[in-house]
Amino acid sequence: MRRIVVARQRSGRSGAMRDDRGAVALLVALLLGAGVLTGLLGLVVDGGRMFAERRVVQNGADAAALAVAQNCALERPECSTQTNARTVAGTFANLNASDDGRTAVDELCGSAPLAACPSLGTAPKWNDCQTAVTGNYARVRTRSEDSSGSGYFLPIFAGVLSGGSGSQLSVGACSQVKWGGASSAPIQFPFLLPACAPLLAEGLKVIEDFDPNDPSTSCTVNGITYDPVTKGFAFGTLPGANTDCVTTVTVDVGDVIDVETSLTQVCGTKIDTVLDPIIDAGNPIILPVVGAHTRTGQGQYDFTVLSFKSFTLIGYKLKNISGGTAPTGGWRSTACGASAKRSCLYGSVGTDVVIGDVGGPDDFGVRAVQLLP
Repeated sequence: MRRIVVARQRSGRSGAMRDDRGAVALLVALLLGAGVLTGLLGLVVDGGRMFAERRVVQNGADAAALAVAQNCALERPECSTQTNARTVAGTFANLNASDDGRTAVDELCGSAPLAACPSLGTAPKWNDCQTAVTGNYARVRTRSEDSSGSGYFLPIFAGVLSGGSGSQLSVGACSQVKWGGASSAPIQFPFLLPACAPLLAEGLKVIEDFDPNDPSTSCTVNGITYDPVTKGFAFGTLPGANTDCVTTVTVDVGDVIDVETSLTQVCGTKIDTVLDPIIDAGNPIILPVVGAHTRTGQGQYDFTVLSFKSFTLIGYKLKNISGGTAPTGGWRSTACGASAKRSCLYGSVGTDVVIGDVGGPDDFGVRAVQLLP
């Protein structure tokens, strides 16, 4: 029998592995010597730290610009001078520096009374604001800072990211916020205020509900003539709200809200369970301001939302339900006496700010602040 002998080849695997290790070690040594790995480490480690610091100073710029804009929108003393506004900006910029509590404000400018802003130019840098803004606005530019007042960010691989500027790298950010009449607002309670100066004028007052049989008396506000309910507030069915009045919904300028003659039709019978905590907290609520209306039936109307007003509720008498504090002289001194089947709100009319889109055509005291790129 013919025997076939197959030659057994010797494996070179272990030897190859030893050779590979040597090649890798040589490659690493070459890369280290050439500074390539150092550069890669710098990009990964320092780049990550730099972007984390950028988020800190950007949050500081956003918070500072929003705080300044809110004060300016409400014409508060904190925005009466450039110095006062810069103090506000510095405070909020530092509050958002979670690492060391320090973020420098390099620039604060905007519309009067703030200092005028320089042009952004045709090609803003990455740490500049990108949008040219007109009207009422504030711009804040922030920069990283350490306890000595110099640039906070110190790269581990300084030569990689410092751009030749030394061992410290300054990280900056920019934010702009504009303000004006709110185009929408969060609404919880179905109380609609008419667009007439006597009821919208700021201060403490009792507002009674309107007479559904005689709602129309024209009035002029800010040069515009409206034909609304002027004898008091109305109960309205808010779009998307539930019947317990515990849900806050967004109402837009231009929305049409239909009026109900009975509160129980829009809020049920437990309105006190949601109104009393609001009174106890002393927080203002935002109410829609309505103008032109269309009669849809006996005592029924559709109203168009024109704007919004802030109202701090102190007390109420909604037919057979009352709560909070009664006005001086008690409810008997108002149209909502003990035997009257009327409803009254007692509180203070004022101004407020919401975060949202600017664009409401009428400004009745609730303004929006809008963050821009």
